[in-house]
Amino acid sequence: MKPFLETDWKNLLVASYKVTQEGCATLQKYLPAGTELDDFNGEHYVSIVAFQFQKTKILGVKAPFYRDFPEINLRFYVKRKVEGEWRRGVAFVRELVPCRFPALIANKVFRENFFVRQVRCQCDEKLRYQWPEGDTEQLMETEIPEQLHEPEKGTLIEHIIDHYWAYKKLDETTTGEFQVTRRPWLVHECPNARINVDIAQVYGPEWAKALEQTPRCIFYVDGSTVGVNRPTKLKFPLN
Repeated sequence: MKPFLETDWKNLLVASYKVTQEGCATLQKYLPAGTELDDFNGEHYVSIVAFQFQKTKILGVKAPFYRDFPEINLRFYVKRKVEGEWRRGVAFVRELVPCRFPALIANKVFRENFFVRQVRCQCDEKLRYQWPEGDTEQLMETEIPEQLHEPEKGTLIEHIIDHYWAYKKLDETTTGEFQVTRRPWLVHECPNARINVDIAQVYGPEWAKALEQTPRCIFYVDGSTVGVNRPTKLKFPLN
């Protein structure tokens, strides 16, 4: 079956924050029905991910007008048990893009939370994502690594990128489930990257309280072609 959406996700810069004790209650508010929080050694993480969205196709047809643009998203990690096996996925809180048409499609078709911001990407000697929020300029920047490697087994970086499903909370009892197909990604740690993102201003005060102030890990990902299937709507009884 041809994926509904096919695109290249390239030049990902990922900053992952440990969730505070208070923040676990915030995650529960956004948790899709039928899923559980996915932990790493008993700890939970939220990531800000910046990347380039390129060569976008819908049902195999090149998307009109906007095919290449940067995106910034805030995500956390969940899992759902199906026939005794875990499907490990991500749940998106908010996605920022610079153009209205992709935001409209994502919000209407996938019920996502896309917002239009003036996100810019520069990719030369450095990889730089910038966007204004209010009167403050947000920045995510790193040197582009020459050598990449597979994430080491059992590390936080492997935990962060080893998710091949996505889940969307539609209401208190209904969840959208998406399967994501891609090749395994290669990574490089970026401890000297500049992450100047005002979390309270961009995402709200509850998220500033929910996360530690400094990322636990920052890394670059090469990216690849990604396929996203149409969502399956799942209905669960109220607990």
